[in-house]
Amino acid sequence: MRNLRKKYTKPRKPWGVEPLAELAALKSQYGLRTTREIFIAREKLRGFRRRARQLIAVANESEKKILIGKLVKLGMLKHGAGLDDVLALNVNSVLDRRLQTIIFRKGMASSVKQARQLIAYGHVSINGVRTKYPSYIVAADEEAQIGWFRGEPKKPEGPKGKRHAQRRPDSDVPAISETLPSEIAESPAEPEAEAVEVDA
Repeated sequence: MRNLRKKYTKPRKPWGVEPLAELAALKSQYGLRTTREIFIAREKLRGFRRRARQLIAVANESEKKILIGKLVKLGMLKHGAGLDDVLALNVNSVLDRRLQTIIFRKGMASSVKQARQLIAYGHVSINGVRTKYPSYIVAADEEAQIGWFRGEPKKPEGPKGKRHAQRRPDSDVPAISETLPSEIAESPAEPEAEAVEVDA
């Protein structure tokens, strides 16, 4: 069943000049298709920052280690970071860990838009597993496992799919004449009846 949970919240003033300019700059920089991808990244960042503020107020060391360990695993922080470093993160910190961005920075694509195309077409894999989601957040230990997908080539199909594929000459499907009885298949065509003139 699909997860219908809301993944982001819309800004209060979406039509301001500065917010629109900032969104356009981020979309161009990271090769994003819609502004919704930026809103999702902001929501993830907002969750990390909210949790960090709660831990500053409560001073729970075990939960602090879990939060910082998770961000270190995702590659957003370095070892030895604190809660102040969590609050210093911005939306670029999340967008930098997208698979699309890392493919471009590894030199596997000439542009961020081409990186998105390569991922969507199934040419990229992580640890040998094909990944078709440009928004996938790559962990720090997965970055070295990114490579090309070496899967089996697709079988040839017709212009409209398997149902319209051309029949091979060695196919087991019999021809139309083979399905008919020999008497019907070999019987000559009946001659046309001659027109008879009738005297009025």
